[in-house]
Amino acid sequence: MEIVYQKENIVKTEYDDKEKIILVTWWSLSGHPYLKECVSMHVDLVKSGAKALIIDVSNAKGVVSQEEQAWFADWVFPEYDKNGLELIITILPQSSLTEMAAKKWNQTASSFSFQSFETQSIQNELELARKKLRISEL
Repeated sequence: MEIVYQKENIVKTEYDDKEKIILVTWWSLSGHPYLKECVSMHVDLVKSGAKALIIDVSNAKGVVSQEEQAWFADWVFPEYDKNGLELIITILPQSSLTEMAAKKWNQTASSFSFQSFETQSIQNELELARKKLRISEL
């Protein structure tokens, strides 16, 4: 995987061009201007052929604002859907407040055609993404 976006102690996005998998690791979800910038770049990667998005918020602090939640529902998810994203896997956070926000985000995602999964562990998320993508190609 190649690092394609990084803000120290906030977020890191890696992309595997061969597997078409985006892996984003968040450490901070609020109090900075980078969420929209980073997620807009994910939309561009999906437009370029990315098929899976793995979102690791297991160590994240903070919550996505109501305005940003609406932006996901009104623009981000429709763009993912329209441009062929097949799968989102969210590694749930340790923080219960952040987990509630992540579950709301996943609930919104469930109304689109891409598959959406939640997991507690980062251990198998890449293998799960590869397996789900292979199944969808059959």
